Amino acid sequence: MDIFKVMKAENILRLIHTVLMFISLISPSLFAGLLPSETRELEINIYDRLLFEKDIDQEYQLMRFAEYVAARPNRLRVMMVVPLDWSLPLIIFNVCVSYQIVILQFNHLL
Repeated sequence: MDIFKVMKAENILRLIHTVLMFISLISPSLFAGLLPSETRELEINIYDRLLFEKDIDQEYQLMRFAEYVAARPNRLRVMMVVPLDWSLPLIIFNVCVSYQIVILQFNHLL
């Protein structure tokens, strides 16, 4: 067997593994980014039902639920600082690049 074919196969497997790990790390933040749009759709559906509701008790319950949803928006954050939405991968990338720059500067001093 040719040694270059084995090395090429190892590199392809390493690349596939890296891509799968990246996807598994980033996908929760991407799906968490979909939650605010789902909440908005829920609010729209509630207000649509309120427009056509005839029963006063049911209308009161829908109004209370609409107030509840409006008062408690989705705030997915890590330690109340880092948002868990589409920007999380960019924040992680920025932190990694910043630390790489700091490490390079410290190595330059030594």
